[in-house]
Amino acid sequence: MAKKKSALQRGYMVKVHPRDGDWYRLSYVPHGLQQVRIPGEESARAPEHEIRVNWKGDHAEWLNPPGEQQIGPLADDAMERVRNLRSWVEQLSELIVQIDGWAKNLGWSTKRIERPMEDAGIGNYKAPALVLQEPEEASRVLVEPVARSAPGTEGVVDLYLMPAYDDIASLYYYGGHWNVHYLLDGIPDVGDIREADPVPLSQETLGKVLSEMKKNA
Repeated sequence: MAKKKSALQRGYMVKVHPRDGDWYRLSYVPHGLQQVRIPGEESARAPEHEIRVNWKGDHAEWLNPPGEQQIGPLADDAMERVRNLRSWVEQLSELIVQIDGWAKNLGWSTKRIERPMEDAGIGNYKAPALVLQEPEEASRVLVEPVARSAPGTEGVVDLYLMPAYDDIASLYYYGGHWNVHYLLDGIPDVGDIREADPVPLSQETLGKVLSEMKKNA
């Protein structure tokens, strides 16, 4: 489950910039500081404190430090965020690679993209995603990360039918693997996809989901 934000985390808007080699750069902008507007002059920007953290999340270097009292706590916060990000992105990347290969085996073309994400334990960042398209067909599916954690799961990814953005299936990570929740034909309706009986993710399962999707589109 996602941890409750600390007072320190609630005090800043945090952005994680794209990885540059072995480093991530994070920006901390204090909440509640409005731009000051002086007639005839440009607005004064809120202070933005920047720090870079190595990919392992065990070393940080300030580029634009805050006040002395915040240097240590914010550095610790930044390293924890990068560790959380690394674990989640590695998990997502493995999933995307797996689905990419299965989709190609099933005759679909693929395109890897990135999607913007918001996470209290990381900040604003971009995560890997995947677009599937069946050749000579209009069918397109977006494999999009939704959350790093939720009650009872350590990751949520949705499959959307494009361009309507209809939610056709959800992937939840628990029990050490990804599970598909999907409202297949012939089973009773449930109020939410999560309530549908889970099926372990596999190429066969993915193929069935895509086939049912085309049939019911």
